[in-house]
Amino acid sequence: VEAVAAKRAEVEPLQAQAQQEADKALEAEKKLLQKQETVERLAARLESLDHEVQDLQDQEAERRAALKATEEELKLVSSVLDEEEEVIRDVEASLEQQGVELKQRVQSIDSSPGQDVDLDE
Repeated sequence: VEAVAAKRAEVEPLQAQAQQEADKALEAEKKLLQKQETVERLAARLESLDHEVQDLQDQEAERRAALKATEEELKLVSSVLDEEEEVIRDVEASLEQQGVELKQRVQSIDSSPGQDVDLDE
């Protein structure tokens, strides 16, 4: 009986130590699982952010393309306006020249009172 009690006295501290180590291992495993879950959540979030970034980059590319198209349209409109301004200047110059010619004809008619004037001219 004493030998059993002596063996029990030797074994009990070892059992208690083994239980503590098992508890520590279990706690470490729980922490490891928590960290693994955190890593998985972060990986999923990172993937989601990657998709968001790609979407934003695609939107930016679309906006840049639209802006470039608008700039090209503005250049075309500006070119057309420049051509129209040139036509307007030409028409104004022509009208001014016709006005000068008309004044000269009127003065010519006024300065020669007795002549017949062809109004169809």
